[in-house]
Amino acid sequence: MLTLSTTVWENGKTITLRRVRPGLDGAASSDHQVEVRIGTAEARVYACDNRDACYAASREVCEAVYGRDHRRGGINATNSTVWTVTNLVEQVAGC
Repeated sequence: MLTLSTTVWENGKTITLRRVRPGLDGAASSDHQVEVRIGTAEARVYACDNRDACYAASREVCEAVYGRDHRRGGINATNSTVWTVTNLVEQVAGC
């Protein structure tokens, strides 16, 4: 069964993921696009045509939610957390 949208609570922030339908929601390029909104910020649309694209989108989402670790130079989230978000993105994108 395909999940069209989901909302999760991470690090005190609400993350809403919604599948974007090509042609109907302004998406023209891909069948696998996901709109992500963190809290009340403006939504961003990510094309998730493959697993690498979903992982890259998840890293951006985790960076927005958890911030950056300036000492290490990376995002302030574990790889496990990024993969949890990746699985949600793939589920909504229909990958």
